[in-house]
This record gives sequence, C-alpha cells and structure tokens, in this order.
Amino acid sequence: MVVACARPAPSSPCPAVPGEPAPASEDAALRRWEAIAADDARPPAGTTAAALVPELVAYLGSPDPVRRDHIAYEVLARWIGDRVLGDADVRALAAPEPGDGERRLLDAVRAAIVE
Repeated sequence: MVVACARPAPSSPCPAVPGEPAPASEDAALRRWEAIAADDARPPAGTTAAALVPELVAYLGSPDPVRRDHIAYEVLARWIGDRVLGDADVRALAAPEPGDGERRLLDAVRAAIVE
C-alpha cells in the first residue's frame, strides 16, 4: 500500500498506515509528540509552537487516530485555546478550502478567533 502526504511539511514524516509498521524515524517522531502531549503540550526547549505546526497539520491527515486525534487535534486545540500560537499563526491555519482531515481543527481555530 502506498500512502502520500496531502500537504507534507519539509521535515515531517508522512502519516502512518494502519496495520503496517511505521519506519523508525516515524516511531521516533510519534514518541516525541507523545512526550510533548504528556508535558501539557509544551513545545520542547529551543523551539516554538509555530515552528511545530506544519508537523501537526501533516498529522491531521493521518489515518492513525493516535497521530490525528490524540496528537494533532488535541495539541493544536490546546495551543489555540491557551493562546500559545499567535493570532497570525492561528489565522494561517484557518486558510480557505481545507481538506476533510482539517475540519475539526478549523472549528477550534474559528472559535478561538471569535473569542
């Protein structure tokens, strides 16, 4: 089975395919994101939330519910709700014509902008 990223980020791995083992680099990326999520979604020292957003947006298209729902959606929703991301970063996420995998995120973005 071949899986392509709909909107790949330059340094982000493609989403995992259910039932197939992820490459070691993707396992490491998932472990890093799980650690970030477990640490109240704080970006690691030396990086910003905005710099990590492209990886999370790529995860929104993942068929893997851990990457899509637990990591991407929950972390982005937290960063938006807690105003970790700046207004310009949030508006950039609310670009027109999103794919189906981004609908829940855009609802959170729009709610954050309205508040």
